[in-house]
Amino acid sequence: SNSWLDVDYGKGLQEFFLKHFKILAIIESKVERWFTDADINTCIVILEKASGERRQRERNDNLVRFAQLLKPLRHFIPPAESAWDRQVARLQAVDALMQLILGKWQHYEDDTIRIFPKRQSELWDEGYDEDKEKYVGSKWGKYLRAPDIFFRVLEKGAGKLVPLKQVASVRFGIKTGANAFFYLTEDEIRHWGIEREFWMHPLSEGELKRLRQTPFWDMLKDACWRDESRQIWLPNYVVKSPRECETILVDPARLKYRVLLIHKPREALSGTRVLTYIEEGERQGHHERPTCAQRQRVYDNWVQADSEDRPPEPTHFGWYDLGYPSRMGVLWQMIHFSRHIVPANAAEVFVDHNLFVVRPTDDHLLAWGSVLNSTLYVLFKELFGRVNLGQGSLKTEGVDIKRLPVPALEHWISYQHELERIMNGYEARNILREIGTQEPDSVTLAAIQPDRRALDRLVMGDILGLTDEEQLAIYQAVVDLVQARLKKAKSVKGKQPRIKGGVNVDQFVQMVLDKVPAAPLGELYRQVQAGEHALVSLPVFRTSPNLVKTLFGYELTDGHQRLEVPNEAQGRYLGAWALLGLYNETPVPADESTLAKLLPELERMAKEAGQVIKQYLGSIVDKKLRDQLGREVRRKAREVVTGQKRT
Repeated sequence: SNSWLDVDYGKGLQEFFLKHFKILAIIESKVERWFTDADINTCIVILEKASGERRQRERNDNLVRFAQLLKPLRHFIPPAESAWDRQVARLQAVDALMQLILGKWQHYEDDTIRIFPKRQSELWDEGYDEDKEKYVGSKWGKYLRAPDIFFRVLEKGAGKLVPLKQVASVRFGIKTGANAFFYLTEDEIRHWGIEREFWMHPLSEGELKRLRQTPFWDMLKDACWRDESRQIWLPNYVVKSPRECETILVDPARLKYRVLLIHKPREALSGTRVLTYIEEGERQGHHERPTCAQRQRVYDNWVQADSEDRPPEPTHFGWYDLGYPSRMGVLWQMIHFSRHIVPANAAEVFVDHNLFVVRPTDDHLLAWGSVLNSTLYVLFKELFGRVNLGQGSLKTEGVDIKRLPVPALEHWISYQHELERIMNGYEARNILREIGTQEPDSVTLAAIQPDRRALDRLVMGDILGLTDEEQLAIYQAVVDLVQARLKKAKSVKGKQPRIKGGVNVDQFVQMVLDKVPAAPLGELYRQVQAGEHALVSLPVFRTSPNLVKTLFGYELTDGHQRLEVPNEAQGRYLGAWALLGLYNETPVPADESTLAKLLPELERMAKEAGQVIKQYLGSIVDKKLRDQLGREVRRKAREVVTGQKRT
């Protein structure tokens, strides 16, 4: 299969080839499948073994030839024959094809073949993530399948275009792990009575100066609050969705939500309304979600570390603490359909993980936003992005954005004011409507929206030196790529399964629940509810709690959370429910004889359920995935037993 060229799971094979071989050629056909009975497309890879550090330089200097055959294979190599002289001719044809491919040192194309050489060290650099300090893979397929104009742009841009990572940082937006908890409207904030310091932030002198220069200052100053020390505070506006970005500048007035930033240890929150809100969030299980739980582990590790070795303050004080998110920059969305807009975050609002914060080193935000709004970057994102999500969407991760070729500042700084003028007041539209057609052959420069055409003429023409014919070819390629992606998605119907680490999550959970006595446990739970009972607030235990005898009675504990219980029977009863993942208000029979009667059956079923869950989770090797599936199983079991779905 040729899918390893582009998909995430192919990164291991890419890395193996790069480290141990000279990749001489990768060959693919544009016009046919070579194995008619296979449901996959294939490619030919020609390698020369070159392992070890001694041959690293040889590998690095090697030119990898990406060759796309534009004619059927039989055009180059005659079919197999039994006669010896014909077999010799066939082998000679194979040699001739290889000489043709390996003899090209720069981009070559005729009506039979297209060849694009790429240095092997550049392929390594393209797929290496400096932040993660490992090879994460790259889309090699673009060197086989990209339209001719893509390579023409790279050729004419030589000396002008550099990877975005050289001129800007790319940071994730906020990964809350529980948007319903962290993103609130001001009405919801008032309902909970959350203190200002957790949904507003103090403005530094620099930020205040920058905000006064934006067109939004009149609105923002009305939203500000001044405390007793005369410090000015501004609400934590947050862009939750790319759909809230309709213009070249992010407009705070369009933003519905505020993000909670609670950078304090729990003990410092005693007596506050925000602590009440956090506790409610825990009752709803937000702290169990993977991203939130990871923040809690970071804090727990900091607490347990030697005070001399740890930083003076943790990055997170608990699951509820989002830290200090990046804000200033232009915003590049993660998931794309048919719109293209890269707004400048001049108002420095907070940003959700649906978008990336791209911060140029020179801070010319609006001008950089204008450059990245050019149609050229619709072409680039189609080729550098990932199209395996379904529903016609295109995904760009941080590593993809960092690789985007952009003109270095010195090649466009003289056009800064013109770039900003053209994009002033620009509003996002469907890119196909902006180009004026849905058919590549019907594209004309005259039909393109005036503001888009003016921007592209400046970026593609004046800055990069592309002719009108070359710019027309870019528009045609964009229409072709976008339409192909959207049309392909329409042929696939039905709900897509949740897949994590190759496991169908819903299928796995249902398989476990089919083996667990969930229905009898639910009947027992409702039986207790129907009778005379008391409600005990069961904490969220991270592991199965132990029942420990104390001086004053008994205690359920997992080493982190503790619950005092009056007697052994109630401790065993609550421990059994905790084993199944129950928390919050749990009914306990008021009558001790009723409790004693129910307890053996409850413990038997809880033990059986625990063993089944442990057995199935034990088949999952990856610890992170095992923990995620465990939380999903217990969440669903809790819903079945209590009859209540988590909101």
